[in-house]
Amino acid sequence: MNQNNSEGQEKKKGKGLFLTLFLLGITLIAIGGYLCIDKRILSNSKVEQNDQKNENKNEKDEETEITDQNLKNSLTEKIHYLTNYNYHQTNTNAYEFRYENNTNFGDVFHHFNEETKLHVLLTYLNETNKFSNISEINKSNNLVKEYIDAGMEVREISADEVNFQYKLFYGTDVPSYQSVLGNCFRFEYDPTIKTFFWTTPTCGGTTPNLVYSYINQYTKDKENAYVYVSYATSEPKDITGSSYNIYKGLEKEIYQSDVNKETVENFKIDENNQQDFAKYKFTFKKDNSGNYYWINLEKA
Repeated sequence: MNQNNSEGQEKKKGKGLFLTLFLLGITLIAIGGYLCIDKRILSNSKVEQNDQKNENKNEKDEETEITDQNLKNSLTEKIHYLTNYNYHQTNTNAYEFRYENNTNFGDVFHHFNEETKLHVLLTYLNETNKFSNISEINKSNNLVKEYIDAGMEVREISADEVNFQYKLFYGTDVPSYQSVLGNCFRFEYDPTIKTFFWTTPTCGGTTPNLVYSYINQYTKDKENAYVYVSYATSEPKDITGSSYNIYKGLEKEIYQSDVNKETVENFKIDENNQQDFAKYKFTFKKDNSGNYYWINLEKA
């Protein structure tokens, strides 16, 4: 009798153990399945996120042709004032490039300091009629009275307007208000009335160092606009200006040597020879109002 009860209890224990193991196995399978599904969901989510990032990156990096003629004109105008030293030059094929101390043309923007940037902007504002005729009250200002007395033209513009235009050109406030003076130009600044004055340029002629340009393309992506420009340069070989070298870009790599003044004056880059010359890339960044301001020049 006791033996039969013992055997029955053993059988019940065996069934209970089997049931426990069975339920444990089902639980483990369920957990494993859940983990696999969850992992797949997470993996798919990560793939989707990466795809979205790549899509956004491609959208940002992909350059498309600019078709807006007003934007193209605005970018061209800014490049003109950034690079042009003599704004009234009559030669239609070339102009005097902005560079100092006989450095290579290509070094120009490495030395683009605060004073030079302010000079570029003030010249741009004066040439585009943002300056106004000097007011009667300011004609007695000590900074410009001698020019007024000599019958020279004097114009003025407020520092606030200069700062507003500076943001459109460079994307920041004016770092430092100061007079900008040179051999052929004068922009006097009076901090007491926060006003810039322009006076009539007076200087002699110089032997030109000319730059020839050809705009290849205007493009933009999500954040920036780009202008690709081919450049050639020329300069006299000596002080007499009887012989010139023409270079392939802003650096001094010879394209033609020992050419005469007539060749230099008639030389130009066009669609037929532009591939022979170095190409450069101007970058303009888009601000919140849709304006593009200059941030960089590099070799393309």
